[in-house]
Amino acid sequence: MERLPFPTHHFDVVSSQFGIEYADHPQALEEVLRVLKPSGQIHWVMHHRDSVFVRVARRELEHLEWSAVTDGFLDAAIALAPSLLRVRAGLALEDPVVANAARDWFNQVQVLLDQRIRRGQNVEILQEIRATVHMILLKENDPVRALQAYRRELEYSRLRCKDLCIRAFDQADMTRLADWFRDRRPNLRVDVATLSQIEGLLAWGFRAIST
Repeated sequence: MERLPFPTHHFDVVSSQFGIEYADHPQALEEVLRVLKPSGQIHWVMHHRDSVFVRVARRELEHLEWSAVTDGFLDAAIALAPSLLRVRAGLALEDPVVANAARDWFNQVQVLLDQRIRRGQNVEILQEIRATVHMILLKENDPVRALQAYRRELEYSRLRCKDLCIRAFDQADMTRLADWFRDRRPNLRVDVATLSQIEGLLAWGFRAIST
């Protein structure tokens, strides 16, 4: 977004739905004005710091960080996986003491996971993690490798949630954004509004129309 591959004064409208927040400002904003015709318009939907989406992301971020913490649920599953794979194949355990310790650890962490699900909010991500880990343990031919790959997927999800929370705009951010556009292109009429549905506050609406 900081280097748009389009000619100057090329577009009638520049629109964004939950995108422009993630760009580097003001470089991306300069690009918006460069590609926008002098008579053009801007219509954006942007993350609000107090929106339903951000509140959910904050809770999911907490759950994701809890799941991936060292010696947490994923580590316990990875420790259990080799022994469980031998059991699935009908083979004797290489070291029953180690296998039993891994099983006990996994069961203890599962109890903590179940408690977190019962008392938490927006726990769908935890339920999904539990179901996916169980499926990997019971069905994958190389469960350790599959669990490690799943950990990477969860890390990407954690980073997305974290970035959403960081990039969401509050009232002061929106005021600065509106003032920036007014200063750069005085013929723009800039309007900022909040967008809501029955679920609650969803986003900022940002509109700039040439006059």
